[in-house]
Amino acid sequence: METFIKISALQLQIESKQLFDSFDLELGATQRIGITGPSGCGKTTLLRSIIQGHPPTGSNYKSFDVQQNGIAYVPQQGGLIPWFTLKRNIEFFFSKVESTHHADAISIEKDIIKGYGLEKCWRNFPSNLSGGEYQRSILACATVIEPKLFFIDEPLTEVDTRMKWIALETLTKAIEKNSAALLLVSHDVEILSYLCDEVLILGEEPAQIIKRHKLPGKHPRERLDLMGGDLKNAREDLLASLLVNKTELDSKFDILYYKPFREYQ
Repeated sequence: METFIKISALQLQIESKQLFDSFDLELGATQRIGITGPSGCGKTTLLRSIIQGHPPTGSNYKSFDVQQNGIAYVPQQGGLIPWFTLKRNIEFFFSKVESTHHADAISIEKDIIKGYGLEKCWRNFPSNLSGGEYQRSILACATVIEPKLFFIDEPLTEVDTRMKWIALETLTKAIEKNSAALLLVSHDVEILSYLCDEVLILGEEPAQIIKRHKLPGKHPRERLDLMGGDLKNAREDLLASLLVNKTELDSKFDILYYKPFREYQ
């Protein structure tokens, strides 16, 4: 399997502040990995460093190898060309895809706009989009270039529940269709559980991986998969791990908190 990202023994530092210590990450083709942890621990800085292909000056590492071709980045904010309408933005990003016929382009653009629920605002400029429309528009532009690796940072935080799931289903089908890999930063347990095969849980600064949480099931998943079976149990375990934020639960804590939480769920 082709390796897209291989980072080992990373000590990520900005000026005099150390954000990560002894961080390891390996992402291969078709793998889907999520990263979550406390706000402000450096997740977005890590993601941007990976996209740039190198960490900030002053950082140390054993290896930091990142594939730079065929990637799409979905940031928390920004990303659309402000003087283009949404339709023109999608056309611009789609123009970067090679060997696509004009007829195919029109059909694919329409499918993308519909898939992300953007039919009512595709003629709008970015400044006239709501927060949720803007976030879905960025996902649409990333999807249309058919990348081999998605970098996504806190998606759909301003999107209502129904539209969030419509967008997630469109995204996961696109990832599957392109046999793409995914590196996702998010606090949303539902999104992490639905999209990822593994979630890396980070501790406080300097951040380290305190747990690697595996998620069962094949892709593309159905949203109802989160409501029952092995994936439901894995989602609950992930949520419990984030609430507890400890690598291992001692027996006293397990009895007082973890087991009642599982029984309540």
